[in-house]
Amino acid sequence: MWITLEPPGAGARARAGDEELALPFATPMVATPRFKDFPELETLPILANDGLSDEATTKRQWGQVPVTDIGDSVSSLSIALEEQASLAHASGRTPVVWLVGADCRRCERVAQALRHQRLQRALAHSLLIRINASQFSAELVDLQLPVADLPGFALLSRDGTPLDFLHAGEWDEDTPQQMAPVLESFVVHQWHRRRFPWRGGTRSDETPI
Repeated sequence: MWITLEPPGAGARARAGDEELALPFATPMVATPRFKDFPELETLPILANDGLSDEATTKRQWGQVPVTDIGDSVSSLSIALEEQASLAHASGRTPVVWLVGADCRRCERVAQALRHQRLQRALAHSLLIRINASQFSAELVDLQLPVADLPGFALLSRDGTPLDFLHAGEWDEDTPQQMAPVLESFVVHQWHRRRFPWRGGTRSDETPI
């Protein structure tokens, strides 16, 4: 049997710190997925989750745009996307997968630009579902979503099936003025002038003819 000794009052200080951290939020705090490459989003309030367990997803509100992080503990990405897409449609929002990666400077610039009012308007009726592409690369490839072109965005149907995809190659500079028109048209299925048209891909259980 192991016995851990703590300095007097250590437990009380820890409990006080936990209570202080939870005070600004009306809902319980939950586990935070590891997205250390985007520290500005880690400061967002964490909201209670619907459906999936607290360890699986984390909800944040970025201005008018809700962001759901898919955590590393999710056992099935397809099921998670189906549930998030259903929740988005039920609330009148468009589910948009947001693929990011570690050491991705363009991903970081997009994250920083989300606070701009131009992008807030462009994504005001969307639910961003943020996914670490390297963590779920096999499942993303099976869903025919590229994992090398980041940041990437995918529209989902009500059942979580990818309907369309684009990446940051569709604009020149990572500024709100250039990103917003592309993403605003994309989320309403009206961005047709593609530099990189998405045609899906071969699934892992398919054999090319």
